[in-house]
Amino acid sequence: TIRQNGFIIYQSYVSPGAFEITDLHPTSSNGDLDVTIDERDGNQQNYTIPYSTVPILQREGRFKFDLTAGDFRSGNSQQSSPFFFQGTALGGLPQEFTAYGGTQLSANYTAFLLGLGRNLGNWGAVSLDVTHARSQLADDSRHEGDSIRFLYAKSMNTFGTNFQLMGYRYSTQGFYTLDDVAYRRMEGYEYDYDYDGEHRDEPIIVNYHNLRFSRKDRLQLNISQSLNDFGSLYISGTHQKYWNTSDSDTWYQVGYTSSWVGISYSLSFSWNESVGIPDNERIVGLNVSVPFNVLTKRRYTRENALDRAYASFNANRNSNGQNSWLAGVGGTLLEG
Repeated sequence: TIRQNGFIIYQSYVSPGAFEITDLHPTSSNGDLDVTIDERDGNQQNYTIPYSTVPILQREGRFKFDLTAGDFRSGNSQQSSPFFFQGTALGGLPQEFTAYGGTQLSANYTAFLLGLGRNLGNWGAVSLDVTHARSQLADDSRHEGDSIRFLYAKSMNTFGTNFQLMGYRYSTQGFYTLDDVAYRRMEGYEYDYDYDGEHRDEPIIVNYHNLRFSRKDRLQLNISQSLNDFGSLYISGTHQKYWNTSDSDTWYQVGYTSSWVGISYSLSFSWNESVGIPDNERIVGLNVSVPFNVLTKRRYTRENALDRAYASFNANRNSNGQNSWLAGVGGTLLEG
C-alpha cells in the first residue's frame, strides 16, 4: 500500500523478495510516498520515499507528446487570431532524468524549446529549459531572442509545507511570445465598461501592453502550509521586470482553504500593480464547492454518477467596486 499526503494512491500484491512497481503515477506534485508492506506472517514493514516533482517529469521509459493546431484566441480585443501549431514531447530517461522539447509555429512567429529535468529525492526536483524565438511584431520589425527558465519544487512534509520557485530570465531584448505577436498595435489599452447608476459605459482599464518593453526576468513563488484539520494557507507572488523601463509588474495572493461536512471553500485576497495602469487592483474572492450527495443527504457511492457531481459558486469583488458571480455544475458522468 502506498500513501501520499495521507491518501491511498496505490495498492497491489507483490511476490516475496525484491520487487519493482512500474505503473505508479502519484496524484500530487509534492508529498513523500509512505510505503507499507503487509507480509503473510503478519509482520509489517514501513518506509518513506522522498517525492517532489515538477510538471514535466516522467518515469523512465515513458514517452508523452501533445499536438495542437488552431486559431489563437485570447479574448483580448487588441489581439488578432493567427493560426498556429504547437507540439511538445517528453521522455523519461535513466537516473531520474526527463528530456523534453517543443515548438510553436505561426506566420509571424517561430519558437523552439529544449529542456532537462530531474528528481533529486530529498532535495526536491528541478528543471531547466531554453527557448529560442523569432518574431515579427505589429510594426513589421523582426526580432530574435532567447529565454532561460528554471523551476524548483520541494515538499517538507514534516512541517506540512510545499513550495515551488520558478524564475524566468530573458537574456536578450529580442525575445517575444506568440501572445505578443498577436497584438495589432505596438502599444495600447484594453477597457472594460461599467454602469454605476450615474455614468453609462464608464471605461475601466483592465490591460496595457507596450511591445517596446520586452520581458526581462520574472520571479514566481508559491508556498502552501497545511494546518492539518483546520485547512491550509497559501501565498503566491510574481515580479516581472522589462527591458527599456524601470517599471515592473507585481502580483501576490494570499488565501485560506478548508472544508466542512464535505463542503469545500476558499477565501482569497490578491493585489496587482501593472506597468501602464495607474491604479493598483485589489480583489477579494470566495469559492464554494458542494458535492451533490451532501445536498441529497445520500451516502456517497462511487458507482452513482450523481454522487460524483458537485455544484460550485464563485464570487469576486475588485477595488473598482465591480462584482462577478459564477455558478456551475461539474463531475464525472462515466467512470472508467
